[in-house]
Formats: sequence, C-alpha cells, structure tokens
Amino acid sequence: MAKLKLNVNGETQEVDVAETALLLDALREGLGMTGTKRGCETSHCGACTVMLDGVAVHSCVVLAAR
Repeated sequence: MAKLKLNVNGETQEVDVAETALLLDALREGLGMTGTKRGCETSHCGACTVMLDGVAVHSCVVLAAR
C-alpha cells in the first residue's frame, strides 16, 4: 500500500491505495468521488476523464501514483 496526497478540486487529500491502483480507483473508492465513472476501462469512451496537471486524461489507464 502507498499513501498518496492528491490535490482534488483545490483541496489536498490523502488516500491509501495499492501501488498498482488506477487513478479512477483512487478517486472512486479511496475518496468516494463517484462522479468519475467507470465505463469501457480501455480509454475509449471517456467516461472517466479528469484533469491531471491541466491536461484531460482517462483515469482508467493512469496509475494513481503518477
């Protein structure tokens, strides 16, 4: 497990996740942010899109530790 500090909507939050956890899982399961949707899980549909350092990314294919 790894403890991550994430800046989400302007607030720093900590979450414990597996080192191989996806950003999608850290947001949904770790922080309870269910607005980020799990769709195709292959980066095709865009349902999981979030902003990461000012760039739109598909959180279903980005490691949370990134």
